[in-house]
Amino acid sequence: PFLYDDLDRARFMADPEVLAAFCALDDNDVMCCIKAWQDHPDTVLSELCRRLTHRRLFKIELRDAPFDQGDIAERIKSAGRHFGLDTDDAACFVLHDRIDNRAYSTASHGIQMLYKDGSVRDVASASDHLNLSALSVPVERHFLAYPKELPPRPGAGITG
Repeated sequence: PFLYDDLDRARFMADPEVLAAFCALDDNDVMCCIKAWQDHPDTVLSELCRRLTHRRLFKIELRDAPFDQGDIAERIKSAGRHFGLDTDDAACFVLHDRIDNRAYSTASHGIQMLYKDGSVRDVASASDHLNLSALSVPVERHFLAYPKELPPRPGAGITG
C-alpha cells in the first residue's frame, strides 16, 4: 500500500489498518525494495539503491562554518557531469546540512551508577576526573556529502 496508494496523514489517522501495516514494516522490507530498485529505469533511484546495496557510501566533508552556495553548486555540477544528469537530478547526489551533538544533558536525571553496596549516585559526583559541563555543550558541524568518485574539491575540509 505504501508504494501504490496515495496515503496522507488523514488516511493514517482515519484507518488503523494503514498504521498497523506501516508499523509492521521492518529493515528486510526496505532492503528488499532497495535491491529491486537497483534495476529501476529511474537513474537517480537505481544509482542510490546500488550504492546502498554495494556499500558505496558518500564522502563527507565537515566544518565549523556552513558551506557556501558555490561549494554546493560545484558538487552538484560535478555530479551532473559524472552521472550525465540535469541539475535537479544531480542535486539528489549532494547533501548538505548542519548536525549537532550533545553528549550529556545536565537537565536530565543524569547518569546513575549502581554501586556494590546498593547505593545509587550520579556519575558526575562519583568521579573526580569527569567534567560533565564540557560534555553538555552542543557541538555543531556543517556537512557536505557527495559520491566519493567525484574529483576532489579544492580546499576540502575534514573528511570521513
